[in-house]
Amino acid sequence: MKGRTLLAVLGSLFLAGQAMSQEKPQDKDKAGAKPAAKTADAKGQAPAGGPSAEDMAKMMELATPGQEHAAMKPLVGNWTCDVSVTMTPGAPPDKSSGTMRREMILDGRYLSENYEGTWGEMPFKGHGLMGYDRAQNQYQAIWIDTMSTGMWHQIGKGDSAGKKITFEGENFDCMEGKKKWGKSTIEITSNDKHTMKMFTKGPDGKEFQNFEMTCTRK
Repeated sequence: MKGRTLLAVLGSLFLAGQAMSQEKPQDKDKAGAKPAAKTADAKGQAPAGGPSAEDMAKMMELATPGQEHAAMKPLVGNWTCDVSVTMTPGAPPDKSSGTMRREMILDGRYLSENYEGTWGEMPFKGHGLMGYDRAQNQYQAIWIDTMSTGMWHQIGKGDSAGKKITFEGENFDCMEGKKKWGKSTIEITSNDKHTMKMFTKGPDGKEFQNFEMTCTRK
C-alpha cells in the first residue's frame, strides 16, 4: 500500500475513533447498541476534536521523501571498501577490506546497508539504517554489528551542496563502561566513490580521527 493511501486510512480510523469516544451515554439504545460512528460531514470536514484537512495534508507532506532523501541515493549500490582503524592517537592504523551493499527501502524513505569484512582476523558483519526526519529536520542513523550487542545511533545535518552529511552523538563504550562522544561524516566524491570518517576523543580530551572507509563502486 502506498504511503499516502496508508496515511489516509489511518486518518479515517483516527477520526472514527474520535467520533465514537465523544458519543454520550444517551446515544445508546436500550439494547446497549451504539449508533453508527460519526465521521466527516457532507462537506468532508472532520468532526470536532479530530485532525483538520490541513493537519492531514501536513502529515502527508512530512511523510513524503524530499531532497535530503534524494541526497542519499548516490550511496545506493554494491561497493568495495578499504578500511583503516586507529585505536589510539599516533598508533599505526589497522587496515582491512570488505563489501557494502546499500538500497533505498520503504519507497525511498530510508537507506539500508549491509557490510561484510574482517576485524583483525575475525569475520565482521554490520547493518545500518539511515533516514531523514522531515518533522525534526535532521538525519538519523543507527548501526548494529557482530562486535557488539548494542545499537549505535547518531543525529546529522547535510551541507548546502548535498554532498556531505555530518553526524554526532553519544554512545556507550563497552571498553570504558560509559557513554562517549563521537562524530562521523559521509562525503560523496562522485557517483562512484564516497568516504566515511569517524572521530572521537583521546585520553587527552582532544578530537582525533579513528576510522576511515573509502568505498568504490563495483
